[in-house]
Amino acid sequence: MIPKRQVNHAVIQSLDLFPTILNLAGVELPEDRTIDGIDIMENLSCESFETKHDAIYFYHYAELQGVLSGGYKYLESIDRYVWPLPLHRASVLKLFKAESHLGNIYFLLYNTNIDPNEAYNLMETNPVIAKNLSEKLEKWKEKTLKNPRGFNVFNEG
Repeated sequence: MIPKRQVNHAVIQSLDLFPTILNLAGVELPEDRTIDGIDIMENLSCESFETKHDAIYFYHYAELQGVLSGGYKYLESIDRYVWPLPLHRASVLKLFKAESHLGNIYFLLYNTNIDPNEAYNLMETNPVIAKNLSEKLEKWKEKTLKNPRGFNVFNEG
């Protein structure tokens, strides 16, 4: 039972819905694929207020863009301008000879505990944290490429 008027600040993601719904229905998780989400019923029922994920990954459609872990959010790429053209993409900027107009908008690092509005990029002041999160992102990319029946539905291999 999910309690009324209760707030839980644990971080969850949409990937968690599949295993949670299967658990509620009394159905076992499939064993023929990797399931990227986890059962979050303890968070929904407020039995637990702890974030169970080591990391939360951010996608824009099929493009992996960043990771949130340990209170830090690291973004390697972010689609700020997507219609009618992704104006920040190198190919589009080159086409219009405007490579320098938007500056460096990639590789962003935020401490979400003290900067929840993500106003201060900490890339230059926290390079070790950025490197660790970049490595975590690369490991996730490798894991999802090896999981063709799981989350990475665009993998042809």
